[in-house]
Amino acid sequence: MVDLEPCRNPRWSLVRGPWRKALLGLSTGIVLTGVLGWQPAVHPGPVRYWIADRDADRVLGLDAELIPALPLTVSAPVLAAPRAGGGLWVASAIDGSPLGDHRLIALDRDGHRLAEGRFGPLLDLDSDRAVGVIALEVDRGGGGRRIWNMRSSGSIRTVGHVAGAVCVATGWGQVLVGTASGRLVLYELGHQRPSPRGRTGTHDGGGTLLQSVSAGGSMGDLARGPRWGTWWALDTGGGNAVLLLDHGLRVLWRSDTGLAALHLSPVPGQELVWVADVNGPLIRRIGPPGVPAIDVRSIAVSGFDRGCALPGGGLVFTSPGAVLQIDRMGELLQTQGGFNFLVAVVPGTDRWP
Repeated sequence: MVDLEPCRNPRWSLVRGPWRKALLGLSTGIVLTGVLGWQPAVHPGPVRYWIADRDADRVLGLDAELIPALPLTVSAPVLAAPRAGGGLWVASAIDGSPLGDHRLIALDRDGHRLAEGRFGPLLDLDSDRAVGVIALEVDRGGGGRRIWNMRSSGSIRTVGHVAGAVCVATGWGQVLVGTASGRLVLYELGHQRPSPRGRTGTHDGGGTLLQSVSAGGSMGDLARGPRWGTWWALDTGGGNAVLLLDHGLRVLWRSDTGLAALHLSPVPGQELVWVADVNGPLIRRIGPPGVPAIDVRSIAVSGFDRGCALPGGGLVFTSPGAVLQIDRMGELLQTQGGFNFLVAVVPGTDRWP
């Protein structure tokens, strides 16, 4: 067990007084006018989304209108995942290099640092209110891949080791790991209770190994699915396809994206997922066979990658220099620009509108 170090000054990064207003003015940057004729609010509202601006060494809480409401200084943030209560898990590249050591920081909803710890390079993060955060780390020694879980208590336990792992997802008290060779490995956390549906497994570190299958291709991203035990997978090898998997990791349906997509943004509770072409100004919503895809082409910028899908079917997406919101039919609602290099956007609240 490894304990994260508590922060000595939990209010280290809040900017107060007149300097806060000045910084907010600077961070707003270039405001792009959306189709609704949106104008910036004078006073930002509560944080609704967190974004990580890697090259600006900051994390920003945005309100519902994408106005910066809470700027925080974090050195080279490279990964982020939501934390219970509206907070954030954020991985900081200590030396500015994504392949160097990382610092994992736990922030509460007001931006206070609760705990932090130093690790090897982190390749992926995912989180769940029931289990905390799941991290995929490159071992400092032999370069293997370790998957570990940190709960709200701050203690860390190893879930397992998977060679060639590149992405992780958590949900249903489980952890799914994907590899560059197309292998999928499923663990159950909290192995003191029986495995779901009467299945048995073998103990591997802090998790119970439930399944290990070859899905072919190359796993680029994973996410929790719309129903218990289901999972989303993005195959980026030999084609670009979205897969919906059942609890036994069998393919329920598969759909080619037609894009150069690297990440998934699933709509909560629905068999719908947004993907973006990292090489051009195109975002696409994909559903099961028979459901027409929705394309968003009327975008002035390209390079969109990571997104945060909303329960109603809409989406908040980031490109390196801008963040935008679209509705469930792909209509542009609002945009905000002026960022240096955005790498993540995650929910900043446990309650959606």
